[in-house]
Amino acid sequence: MTNFFRVGMAAAGLLASLTAWAQECAPFQFWVLNQSGEGNAIAINFVISNADGAVQTEGVWEVTSAGMTAEFCLAAGCYSIAISGDEVSSENVGLELFQSDFVQILELTPADQEGFWDAAFCIEQGWQYNCPEAIDYAEGEGCTWAFEIGSFQEGEEVMWNFGDGSEPIWGGHFIEYEFETAGTFEVNAFFTSYDCPMGVELQTVIEVSGCGEAECVLEMEVSTEDGMFYTFSIPDELANNEIQWYIDGQPIEGANSTSFEAGFDFNPNWSVCVDVYTEACPDGMEACYSNLEGDCALDLVWNEVECNQFALQAVGQPEGATLIWMLDGEFYDYIVPEIVFTFEEEGCHVFGVGYETPDCPEGVFAEVEICSDCPPMEECELNVDYVELSAGIYLFSVYAPNGELFDGELNWWTNGGYVGSENPFAWTWDLEEPMTMDMCFDYSSWQDCPSGEMCIQVESQGMACEEVQLLLDGSWTAEVDWSFELGLEAFIDGWEIAGWSFEETWSADGEISDTLTICVPPACFDVFWGWEATNVTVELLLISVLIEGGDSAVLFDWFDPFNEPGFGLLPDCNNAVSAVALEQEKIHSWPNPAHTEIRWQLPMDWVSGELQVFDARGRQVHMERVFQGAGRLDVSSWPVGLYSARWSGQEHLYVPFKILIVR
Repeated sequence: MTNFFRVGMAAAGLLASLTAWAQECAPFQFWVLNQSGEGNAIAINFVISNADGAVQTEGVWEVTSAGMTAEFCLAAGCYSIAISGDEVSSENVGLELFQSDFVQILELTPADQEGFWDAAFCIEQGWQYNCPEAIDYAEGEGCTWAFEIGSFQEGEEVMWNFGDGSEPIWGGHFIEYEFETAGTFEVNAFFTSYDCPMGVELQTVIEVSGCGEAECVLEMEVSTEDGMFYTFSIPDELANNEIQWYIDGQPIEGANSTSFEAGFDFNPNWSVCVDVYTEACPDGMEACYSNLEGDCALDLVWNEVECNQFALQAVGQPEGATLIWMLDGEFYDYIVPEIVFTFEEEGCHVFGVGYETPDCPEGVFAEVEICSDCPPMEECELNVDYVELSAGIYLFSVYAPNGELFDGELNWWTNGGYVGSENPFAWTWDLEEPMTMDMCFDYSSWQDCPSGEMCIQVESQGMACEEVQLLLDGSWTAEVDWSFELGLEAFIDGWEIAGWSFEETWSADGEISDTLTICVPPACFDVFWGWEATNVTVELLLISVLIEGGDSAVLFDWFDPFNEPGFGLLPDCNNAVSAVALEQEKIHSWPNPAHTEIRWQLPMDWVSGELQVFDARGRQVHMERVFQGAGRLDVSSWPVGLYSARWSGQEHLYVPFKILIVR
């Protein structure tokens, strides 16, 4: 198992040199480290060979205490590097491989030939990058400018920073922006897309003039003596301009001066606004006053969850308000009404939350300072392991340092995308051929472990699959073309296999007959289905699956849609607990995961039966007749992996449970 670490935008600087290579080979770099501590350069002879042992390139590196980088370009595949020299050893030399978006630390081991050290590595297919090179811009009307980066690309995301002190804006390759004042502004944009996955940072400088001279802001003064009769006024110098007063959004006839009086009796909910149009502000200015109760309320409450973790909640905001969270004056999160924050070290932070709505145009903001005097969490290393459920299908598990299954929040990532959050987590890359893949996860703080992330590399096999046929016969009448969708989800030993799914949509008006041959993993399958809501008359809609060997099963019948559809390619897919066995009755087993021994206990009314244990490939590894309600299994010699155990008795026909063996 090889550990490696993700590299983010810092790798963008190396992208230019990597993309200079021809695309027939995949570019990469070695980072060679001189760890001798002597201050002298080390002469290192190196030979890189392919999987057949043929030498691809060789040479000599002179590595100083500052280290060095060496660029290569090889066809995708797996290789070995052999190094030698008078001072070469695994203690004196470190070797790291950089390609695309990850760094792999190579492990040097003594070779068969004395004085040589070997390491294995694999090169992935090089990317074809297409990144834009400049920001184009055009001055529009008033203070509005238009900016464009190249043309549209699939998956594009751009973080724009217009250099005027405003918050960055996420958008696409084209955006319009209105500056509030004149000046010289440095516009920056970080662009990413499917064709430019590592991203590129672009910059331009513009000169904005003629903006901000007229400050079109209107102030209103409000006074009252009895709380029922009010006087509203705006500056007298605006008297010769177009003025209109409103109550609750309705214009008041003849109310066109710089002052306005109105009485509201006991009406608790009202608003007064005024619009003014001047030569300097042709688009108008507006000021409003409202006594609407509770519409602009907001409070920030918090409590200490544990010594260095705090929960903060915004309360009192109107329904539909979009909340913006700030941390020490910087954007932190949005929308959610509650956040949980963990202090990584002793100190204080200022938390703030606010919103703007049409009824609260000036915005509402609340903040609080929270201090923690708890010592920082000590670093702790999580362990990640995996077992192969079937060829190319894996069950990943994350454990705390004490051997317990990690029970905090975590997210699994692979190929640059989020794929799940369960632990354990079943996954397949759905490969046709073996390939080296990476699986990463990030995790929140839990118990004594601070948050962090980790990656492992998996030599994945091609996913095993078997062909089945889907048969559809249907006849319906609809006002328009009507579509029906059916999908499959795969399970092995109760674990849903992420990374594989099947969906198909049929659309027609009238009779339809179709046969599909698909390749599915050796698993159990659940069926899901749906259709467009429209006026349709169905005479027949029946979908079946035909498995090799002649077995068939109905997946969907329009006239019996809730018949628990499903089928399987494993022996235990259709096994179930007998109806006399209550759902809450379970066989308890512990510790699970286990290292050397696992204990089990039956419910009180179970007397005798047979206990069987099968490995991930369905082979029986243990069987015994049991005549008592509890016992233990010696698993010290069992290989690491996931096992399915099943209890069968006279009254309880079949009750499964799982055993996970780790070391």
